[in-house]
Amino acid sequence: MKLVVLTDEAILKYAEGREITALGDFNLKLGQKDSQTVIPIKGGIYDSDYFSSVYDRSCNCGTVRVVGKYCHRCNCEFISVSDKLQRYAYIDLPVYYITKYKIKKFTDSLQNVVKGIETRRIGLKDKFQYLSLCHYTYDEQKKKINTSLEYEGDEVNYSIEGLLNLLKEHFPNIYRTAKNYLNRLVIVTPAILRPISFFSNGKEKKIRIHPNSSIYQAILYLKNLTLDRLKDKNANVIDKVMSLNYLRQFVQIAMAEMSQLNNTSKQNIARNILGKRVANTARATIVPDIDLPIDKILVPEPIAYEMYKTDFLNYLKSRYMMSESEAAALYYEANEDTQGKFREFIDMGKSVIFNRAPTLHKYSIIGVNIGLTKDISIHMPPLLCKGLGADFEHGILLESA
Repeated sequence: MKLVVLTDEAILKYAEGREITALGDFNLKLGQKDSQTVIPIKGGIYDSDYFSSVYDRSCNCGTVRVVGKYCHRCNCEFISVSDKLQRYAYIDLPVYYITKYKIKKFTDSLQNVVKGIETRRIGLKDKFQYLSLCHYTYDEQKKKINTSLEYEGDEVNYSIEGLLNLLKEHFPNIYRTAKNYLNRLVIVTPAILRPISFFSNGKEKKIRIHPNSSIYQAILYLKNLTLDRLKDKNANVIDKVMSLNYLRQFVQIAMAEMSQLNNTSKQNIARNILGKRVANTARATIVPDIDLPIDKILVPEPIAYEMYKTDFLNYLKSRYMMSESEAAALYYEANEDTQGKFREFIDMGKSVIFNRAPTLHKYSIIGVNIGLTKDISIHMPPLLCKGLGADFEHGILLESA
């Protein structure tokens, strides 16, 4: 297996023409029995025409649950999970950005044609920043491109975009090489990889979206501001160049942040992408806790709250004589009263099946009692480590028992 940074051509191939242009996520419509119907914005980061429904097992309103059928109520075709995982989109930017892995190759490709960068003893990021701020002119005699921080002349030849214009005109071979190290498109991952959840502020139900979706929204918002500045006839050259570079730097930081969020080798996996996989199961990273007995583990409260959803709803209906809609409303409010009832439910004595892949022998699957913790990782007694082969660098799978 080989991991590579996608080129714009590859992004277009994956996205198949699905361009994200609308700013916003979607509106929430509550129907009968507190149904969770979402209405995605056309051209947005959850557009049903692009990604299908945001739910795994139904359309956006819950009416259609058969793969391949179209729901006329929410205007959404329900497709399989495997097909949803192939639904990528893209955001087209007015600037080129670069990943940290390609900066050196990009600057090296310009050494023989761009005058000035080879003599600057600065770091790679600072060197790319210098190229982003320069004004470029072509020297006919020396057959080279000169750099200058003086803002004068034709504004077309400023920044990375101006550099590429001159390379394309005078050094087409180097232009093709250099352009492969840059991106103008931001790939948008399938909506199913950016799950939504619901919460209540005590008055109304709201949607909590995935961190990656928030980053896509921020990129779209800043893109629109930059385009408005470029179209402003009263804006001077310096303002336009600085706006382009601010957007460029923001996208580069945002892409690095999304890479960090999706990095499964980091501990923040428990906070961002790990969680409920199938009904009554959850996954998270582990830490040792010497104060725990050998038959007990501590589970993060949000994970336990989601993992025991079905059992907790049944407990509310039987213990407090609630109807199904009343129990569901209390569960999604997730206020202090609900959390108190949930801790009461856990204190009655709950067990889980504790497993770490690969399952090689009978000690790889253990049944234990659970408690709750405010931490983002599962706390486990060190005496269980040997049987599970736990090295505290991977996740543990829980299943309610």
